[in-house]
This record gives sequence, C-alpha cells and structure tokens, in this order.
Amino acid sequence: MTEREWRELPHLQREVKLLQGQLERLRRAQERWTMRRPREGEFVQEEIGTEMRELERRLQATVREYLMRVEEGYAFLGEVEDSQMRQILNLRYLEGMSWQRVAFAIGEYDEQYPRKKCRRFWVKEEGRI
Repeated sequence: MTEREWRELPHLQREVKLLQGQLERLRRAQERWTMRRPREGEFVQEEIGTEMRELERRLQATVREYLMRVEEGYAFLGEVEDSQMRQILNLRYLEGMSWQRVAFAIGEYDEQYPRKKCRRFWVKEEGRI
C-alpha cells in the first residue's frame, strides 16, 4: 500500500459508519412505507420496493468495497516488521490520531519523532514498489 492509500483509511472507516447508518435508515423507511400503505396499488408498492432494494444493494456493495480496502490496510500492517512503526501506523492512519497524540501514545513528547519516522518508512516503502 502507498502512503496515499493509508491516508484514506480513517476517512473510509468514517464513511463506512455513515453508509451503515444510511442503510439502517433506509430499512426503517422501507418498513414504515410498507406498514402505512397496505392499500396502495400492487404495482406502485412493487416499483418503490424494487427501487429501495436496489439502493440498499448499491450501498451494501460500497460498504463491502470500503471494508475490503480497510482490511488490506490491516494486512499490510501485519507485514511491517518494526513494532513501533506498526503502532505509529495504526494510531495515525487507522485510529486517526494527531501526530501529538501518536507521540504521547508511543512514549515520546515531540510529534516530530513519529512524523519523521513515518516519513522515512514511506520513502523506504515507496522505493520497494
């Protein structure tokens, strides 16, 4: 994975939560719509139900795609040999912490330490690709 892909991971995780919320609201709307309109014409109910199912299917496909990308990040993280580097990557890109919070979490007090270590890691990684 590249640094750019890693930078997207916190945003993807937030987007997955957002999409899951949308799916839940869509399911509730489907239930409410079905309960409120039992006498509507069969054709209208089928058409709207089909549209809602299609929207739900597309949202689920998007969530699956994003989760696969996040899983790729975790798989990549497992391949990193340096324990401290794994912690930095996890805290910064998967947990979405600031550099200052990452530094404190790994026992440092200057956010430049994890930032520089991460920069060196990405330069080295990009040289391998």
